[in-house]
Formats: sequence, C-alpha cells, structure tokens
Amino acid sequence: MQISFANFRPRYDVADEGGEYKRWTRKEVVDYITNVLRAGMEVQGSHYNFYGLSNSQLKSRSCLLLEESKDAISTRIRSFGNFGNIKSVAKLTKRIGLLFSSAQFATAVEADRCEDIADIETDDYNFTDGCGLISSKLAKELSYRLCLTFRNKRYTPSVFQIRYREYKGVVTLDPTMKDRHVLLKLRKSMKKFSGCADISFAVVEHSKVSKTLHKSLLTIRRPDSKN
Repeated sequence: MQISFANFRPRYDVADEGGEYKRWTRKEVVDYITNVLRAGMEVQGSHYNFYGLSNSQLKSRSCLLLEESKDAISTRIRSFGNFGNIKSVAKLTKRIGLLFSSAQFATAVEADRCEDIADIETDDYNFTDGCGLISSKLAKELSYRLCLTFRNKRYTPSVFQIRYREYKGVVTLDPTMKDRHVLLKLRKSMKKFSGCADISFAVVEHSKVSKTLHKSLLTIRRPDSKN
C-alpha cells in the first residue's frame, strides 16, 4: 500500500479569536508522521508497517507500507542483498530505495552472462561513472519485449537506464561485443551493494528516436549567402 504525506497539512479543530483555524507547527507534523511510520497503520482490519521508499518517493513525500510484521519486513529486505557494510544511514536508505524504483520488468538475465569490467578513470575523474555496455542481442530482445516502435517500425535504443541485481545506471549499445555468452558488461561504479540473487532485468527508461531536429543543430542559410 502506498501512502502520501505530500498534502498533509493538519490544523486544530478549534478556531482562534479571529475565526481562523491554526495549523500544526512543523515539529508537530514531523512528530506525527514519524509516529505513524513507527507504529504502522490499521486499514480495514489489517495492520500495515513501513516497507520502504524509492528516491523519487522520498522527494514526493510518499512511501510503501506492507501487511507484514516489522521482523518479517526486515527479513525480506535483507534477502534482497547484503547491506551490512553500509554504515551511513542516509546511504543505506538510498541503496535500499533502489529496490523500490519504478521500473518495467523486461526479462531475466543469468548472473553468469554478466561481466564486471573496470571503470575508465584518472586520479580525479571517472569517465564511465555509472555507464556499462549491452550487447546487440540483449538490446534487440529488450526492444521486442517492450514493444518499442517508431512510426510503426521496430527500433533498438542505443541507451537503456536499468535496474539489475545490485547494479544501477545506464548501458550503451556495444556492437563490438564478440562473446555471444556475455550480454552485459557492468562497471564497479554501477554496483551499489552486493548479494542480490534476483536476476530480474528492469528498464527505467531508454533513448528514443527524435521526431524533430534539435534547434541548435539547424543553420538557416539564404540562397545568396556567401558564408
């Protein structure tokens, strides 16, 4: 169950001398929401506890509740991966939030068909931060499974934004990948945690065919122009 506090602006039931209803202070609102998420919520005889939230849900002030006990939810979260080496609470929340990202399941990719490759970086800059590679075979399969068309013709995107196991980022089409067994080459910078056994491959977004030329690419020239 998803719950949103985006428009949560409570006020007191008793009006003041001017006939206006005083709103809760920020601290009162924060304390109330905190207590709700800690205690859970009762809906039609079922008790729901805090489950998690994605990064986008954090910005929109919403989260997910699950009809399970707190211990069962903790066990479920731990089954998704190894988060024990993440000491920062903020970073841990962000990493677990990847599990709740809005993404479309496309296919399943066995772990042995994914190869880890190094980032291309210098001492002070990572040129491939969050950017991996995808084979033509898998890219075409994704295009087929996601029914990607432009003007009634099938096309294969050159870039996919993905969620796969403990990896997050984008993969670009690499037509030079010769090993037919390898479908993905993912970099260290894409790996956000470890120990995830789920082989579901999900697509968050993909590159699209432009319907019009970008204005900055157009140069208007007069027939009699000499430049």
